Amino acid sequence: MTISDDDFMHFYQYPISILVIEGDSHMYGMAGIPDNGDEWYEKSIAALTRIGLSRLMYCWEEGDLTPALRDMFLDRSDDKWGSYIFNPTEACMKLGRKFNLEDEGELDSRLLPGFREELGRIFEEHGVGLDIDLPYDKLFSLESD
Repeated sequence: MTISDDDFMHFYQYPISILVIEGDSHMYGMAGIPDNGDEWYEKSIAALTRIGLSRLMYCWEEGDLTPALRDMFLDRSDDKWGSYIFNPTEACMKLGRKFNLEDEGELDSRLLPGFREELGRIFEEHGVGLDIDLPYDKLFSLESD
């Protein structure tokens, strides 16, 4: 699986910058309202999974992000997707400071030099690299349903 630069900016770079700047948000606040149906949800859940399992954010309700991700994976309703609020971890804030995310404008229109590589390295360390298909059934224990 290859993630285009536009998708990387929209689903990874910009949402992380929102977390760094604002401190918390839900996915609609970080990546906008779905405009292309299933594809938007698939890209969003992949981004949330990678960012969350890499310990760059947590869910204010759960602490452990997995139950929230599982709920969102199984239910695409506005009520569900708008109900979970995500917060940056200290690792996310450190990443933000390293790339001056809080000082950057329009981070959804240009790729920051080195950011994709750094984030990719973090994801790889946590087994959720940008170049792999995520095994949701194992990550969210879906086989137990």
